Amino acid sequence: MKTIETKHNILYVVKELIWQGNYNSVSVNTICKKSEINKGSFYHFFPSKETVVIKAIDDHWKQRQPILDQIFSIQKDPIQRLMDYCDFVLKKQYEMKEKKGFVCGCPYI
Repeated sequence: MKTIETKHNILYVVKELIWQGNYNSVSVNTICKKSEINKGSFYHFFPSKETVVIKAIDDHWKQRQPILDQIFSIQKDPIQRLMDYCDFVLKKQYEMKEKKGFVCGCPYI
C-alpha cells in the first residue's frame, strides 16, 4: 500500500471504529489490526491515538461542513434549520444502520 493510501486507510478505520464504539474502546492495537499495518507504520504517521482521532474528527467535520452550512443557513427560519438538522441526523443514522446492522452512537463521546 502506498504511503498516502496507508494514512487515509488509518483515518478511515479510526472513523469506523469510533462510530462502532467510542473513543475509549479504540486502541492503537485495534487500529493497526483493522488497518492491516504494524505499529511502526501507525507511529510513522501519527505520534499517538489522540492525534489520529483529532485528525479523523477534523476530516469528518470537513466532509460534513458543506451540508451543515446549508442546513444552518441564516437564510432559513431557525425552526426549519432545526427540523432540517434532525432530518439529516435521522437519515445518516438509517444509512449507518443499513451499512453496519445496528444504530451507531455519537462518535464524539
